[in-house]
This record gives sequence, C-alpha cells and structure tokens, in this order.
Amino acid sequence: MTIPDTVLILEDAGWYNGAFEDCSGLTSVTLGENVLRVGNWAFADCPNLVKLTLNENLSSIGERAFLRSGLTTLVIPKNTTSLDAYSFEGSANLKRVYLPSSLQTVKYMAFEDVGDIDLYFEGSEEDWGHVIVEDRNDAILNANKHFNRVFEPCKTHVYDNACDTDCNVCGETRVIQHVYDNACDTACNICGFLRAIQHQYKEEWSSNGEEHWHACAICGEKTDIRSHSYDNACDVDCNVCGYVRVAPHSFSYWRSDETRHWLECTGCGIQKDFAEHEYDGDFDFDCNVCGYVREVSAPLGDANGDGSVNNIDASLALQYDSGLINLEGSAFAATDVDGNGSVNNIDASRILQLDAGIISGF
Repeated sequence: MTIPDTVLILEDAGWYNGAFEDCSGLTSVTLGENVLRVGNWAFADCPNLVKLTLNENLSSIGERAFLRSGLTTLVIPKNTTSLDAYSFEGSANLKRVYLPSSLQTVKYMAFEDVGDIDLYFEGSEEDWGHVIVEDRNDAILNANKHFNRVFEPCKTHVYDNACDTDCNVCGETRVIQHVYDNACDTACNICGFLRAIQHQYKEEWSSNGEEHWHACAICGEKTDIRSHSYDNACDVDCNVCGYVRVAPHSFSYWRSDETRHWLECTGCGIQKDFAEHEYDGDFDFDCNVCGYVREVSAPLGDANGDGSVNNIDASLALQYDSGLINLEGSAFAATDVDGNGSVNNIDASRILQLDAGIISGF
C-alpha cells in the first residue's frame, strides 16, 4: 500500500481506532513524500506488515504507530527526531534497526518486547550518547551497535532461495509464498518450512477387508482407524461401516435328538438338513448318518443290531475287547452274552458257538 503525496499527516487516533489498525492482510506500506507524521495507532496490530518505506520528510512517529508489526528491518529516515512511546512495541521479528543522527528521543517502551537486534546509527558513538533513550528500551540499549552507518539499499537483492524473506546484503524483507503439493502438504517443497494444516475428513467410512477409517478428502490421510466389528463369526455386515465380507458357515458336526439329526454352524448356530435317523434294521441302534445311539431290545449276541447272531458279531466283540471300537447301550448289552458286565473274548467265543450250532442259546 502506498500513502499518496497529498497526505501530510496520518492523524492520531484513540484506543483501537488507528487509520489502518488491525489490518492483517497488510504486508507493505510506502509513505508519500509529504507525510510529516505517522499518528498514534496508525498501523498497530498489523502482524503481516513486513516491508515499511518511510520518506525523508518524516519528523515523528506516534505512540503505538507500529505496535506488534511483522517488520524485520526498520529504516528511520534522516529528518526524524522522535520515536514516541510504544511505537514499535511487540515487533518481535525485528533484527536490524537503522537510526538517523537527527534522532533526539526514543521514548518509553518504544522497543519493548523486541528481541536481539543490530543497531546501525548514522552518527558517531559520541553522537549516540546525546540521544535520550527512555526506560524499557532494552532492545536498543543492549543492541549490537554499529556507528557511522547508513542504510544502503541493494541494487540487486540476494536471497538464499525462493522462500528466503530477508536480503542477505541489506536485510530488506520481501513477501514470499511457499510451495506445497496440496492443501494438506505441511512441508514447503523449496525450503522445508513446516506449516500447520487441518485435514478435511469425509463423514463416510472408507474400508478394506480388515479395517475402516475416515479419509481426508484432499490427501487421503487416515484417522479413526478401527478393525471391523461383527456380531459373530458368521455375520457378514460390519456394524460400524457396513463393509460386507464373505463369511461361510462352518457345519462341522451333527446335532440330534431321539428322532432326527441336523447340521449346526459352530459360529452362529444356524441349523440345516433336518432328517429322520437312518438304521439298517429294527435292531440297529446306530444312526447311519449321525451316529446317534438309540435304545433297542436287540437279540442277545446281536452286536451290530442286524437281527442275526453270527461271526460278524463275534468279531465286533473281539474288536471291543482289543480297544479298537466302542460299544454302548443296547449294543454293549447285546454283546455281553454271559451277563457279567464286560465284553471280551469269552463273549466272542459263545457267539461263534451259537453261530456254529454248538450251543442253542446263551
């Protein structure tokens, strides 16, 4: 912004009423040749004001005129005699200050809350001794001072890179724009400057086979990463995001009651293939499909319940005696032909004798 030559004074203003106060978008100010005074609060709280060009006719700078500016280099012109109280207070980025030999007074707290600076004074060290620096101006009093020095603008500014803001020769500050890949990129591609960003996460869920998350609409960054949630091993719909998976039932064993059998999923308990038990005959006690054992009154010696007593039944008795098979319920009772509560080779022998007609009964 350039203040035109027709302006003589930027008027003093009251509390929070400066001409350009609190203009966060203001980055550069050049005063017209005829401006004599920058009034109180004129450019207060302009944190992005980094370039200031003052004219040589300027005589004074008012209270809080550049309070909390973003300046890094300050060049006070040759005819300025006074810097009023608080004029550059809080300008924490200041690194270089050029003061003219015409300066008589730096008033109370003009440079309060300013860091370490290099001070360039147009006059001699003796001349500097005549400048009145009031209290709370430690940044000026403790500055690294250079005497008999004036500001000489560069013909060609020199910067470290495209993002460097301060000229390496004269210290003049320029406004730059960092370069990022997208709105979510945090590191400048040129200088590596890190900025704070805020992702724009979508409300809908994104997902894969294992988990779901909210993704940034710009860069895809993930948040709220969670594993899918199902009611049981056979549920196919995630309770959170709705992802549909393939989850086959596991029908690994038969369930049964006295009259029928069915398959039941071990994951969710769903049932299918209901059917009546299947037996080989009236005296068969093991269901051919599920193995359910029913209670039947099989003839004594009829181990397999097929209605006859023969060498097959004797073989089953011997297999039981050897621990190769198990006989339960009616099958055990029918094979225990001597009724002693055990099935062994003696029972097998008696069955063979009956089959051979050696004995007529047990």
